[in-house]
Amino acid sequence: MELIRGQQADEQLLLTTADAAAPPQLVKELSPYTAAPGAKLRVQFDYRPSTLEAGVWNGDNVDWQLVPNGTIELPEQQGSYIYVIHATWKEGDAIYAFPITIQ
Repeated sequence: MELIRGQQADEQLLLTTADAAAPPQLVKELSPYTAAPGAKLRVQFDYRPSTLEAGVWNGDNVDWQLVPNGTIELPEQQGSYIYVIHATWKEGDAIYAFPITIQ
């Protein structure tokens, strides 16, 4: 974890950055959710993020797509996927990952 301190005007700036494992390592102990082809997945937070994007992990990257109204349309093609969600708030951001099986 990296801690950065600085001054901005009269306010103290304190940022924390933490590295995390790649999504396959994050989800390896989780049981996949099962969904029907083309199902809609609703993403909801108690404290609504200013931006919300999601995508499928494709081996070394995520093709991020904005999530309108908190709804993700799942793939039509059957298979196993790792979904990654990136939420941003004024206080910072977070990335969540979970496995899903379309059948």
